[in-house]
Amino acid sequence: MPPTRSAVGGVGLGMAATGGALYASNLNQLFRLDPDERAWRALAYDVSPTRVYNELVGGPGTLHIVGGASGRRTHAVVDRVEVASLRPSDVVEVPRRPEEMAADRPVLAGEQRWPGFRGPAYGHSQAFDLPLVWSDERNLAWRYPIGGYGQSSPVVWDGTVFVTAIDGPLRETQMVDAVDLETGALLWRHALPSTHPVEVTDVVARGSPTPWVDAERVYYLFESGDLGALDHAGEPVWSRSLKADYGEIEGYGLGSSLAANAETLFDLAGHEGPSYLLAVDKATGKTRWKADHRRADRPLRSSWTTPIVVPSDAGELVVVSITGMLDAHDAESGERVWWLDGLSGNRIPSPVLAGRRLVVPAMDSRSNLALSVEHRGRLLDEHVFWRGRYATTSMSSPVATGEAVYFTNSRGVLRSLDLGSGESRWATRLASVTSATPIVNGDRLYVFGADGTTSVFAVDAAEPIELARNTLRVSERVYGVAAVDGALLFRTGRELIRIGHGSTGGTQR
Repeated sequence: MPPTRSAVGGVGLGMAATGGALYASNLNQLFRLDPDERAWRALAYDVSPTRVYNELVGGPGTLHIVGGASGRRTHAVVDRVEVASLRPSDVVEVPRRPEEMAADRPVLAGEQRWPGFRGPAYGHSQAFDLPLVWSDERNLAWRYPIGGYGQSSPVVWDGTVFVTAIDGPLRETQMVDAVDLETGALLWRHALPSTHPVEVTDVVARGSPTPWVDAERVYYLFESGDLGALDHAGEPVWSRSLKADYGEIEGYGLGSSLAANAETLFDLAGHEGPSYLLAVDKATGKTRWKADHRRADRPLRSSWTTPIVVPSDAGELVVVSITGMLDAHDAESGERVWWLDGLSGNRIPSPVLAGRRLVVPAMDSRSNLALSVEHRGRLLDEHVFWRGRYATTSMSSPVATGEAVYFTNSRGVLRSLDLGSGESRWATRLASVTSATPIVNGDRLYVFGADGTTSVFAVDAAEPIELARNTLRVSERVYGVAAVDGALLFRTGRELIRIGHGSTGGTQR
């Protein structure tokens, strides 16, 4: 008989045959009979919620798991499983519950703040107690309906979530919402009129730039060029219009998110007109420096990448990937320290720093590359460590670990490249295409599908090991995610959703 892991043993054990194989389920797990070894093998599929009585029904290429009752209440649950998606568990013995596995995970420092796009560390989170499995009925804490539409990611500071949005047929209203992390209740909303109203279509930015938050202020930027700061009570500190200061915002609007160091905000104003990288004093909003990116040898096209601030032997650098080029500027003065040209397809995904190695992503595989940040002047091919000819990316940016860098492309493929050599380690098809950048949390890699499907993979494995696949009901694309202690925060066009252990059903706010 299949192994069991509960005191009630095989009560309610269900069996079915399909595709020439025999399957069984007990309280909360699925097994397949291995005919070669004449043994039952656990599959990486979590039957949730736990059921005392199960029935398995086989069909062409599918299994239906019909739920009965638990010890507390009756479940009317039917899971439809594609047999082709079932893989053996990565452990030989009967897998333990996720909460039982927690003690074996890497030690995490904890994370209560997610200050900007991709958090404090290029998509890495030290958060405690992130759930492995969830659904609309399990580990869903709350849903908050945002008062407008947006494509930015949420940011978090000590129990408060900040999210931006636009509203109106001309994007004429812009807003910043502060939401209580614990309850999902709105704490305050700051609304401001757009200084650059444009008709809403599918080809213009709609609340795209992710804000930045620190201990004193929340900083916002909208595609209109409206830039400002609020205190943590929602009161304005300063505001300005980049359109008024530097000219019309042409094309689709600004899409780059804010980056920052201790005293300065950095913004890439990459649009169809004269583009520039801007450094702004956090306290006053005044310009510290401005680096123009208009060059006679490069056609002007919009860029929506986000600058990153990186350490170097010569001091902090602001690195920005703009259409056709990669530039590094001195963070204090704005001086252009080094640059690499000849790139293609690099105007959406943002670079990632892995140690002292910079990985540059692009939609063109020839422009996916790695290099050092320690340079001066114009870079040549000899300065490039590798070009990842197997990988491409589109909307989401890559995330790197100690051994690998992970890319998701426009066709819904996750690929792992060796960080040292750029050679492909493996690739696997995802359930959905992605917009949000993946997150690494200890030994887990969370990959967020645009349709609400999240796959969780083992980090740095030699092959793709999918630990869990979770589905949330969403009416619009998932654009961004934040991760802090006990909480994953999903942002769709018009909704903010918190996932956390021990929640059932979710509260609509």
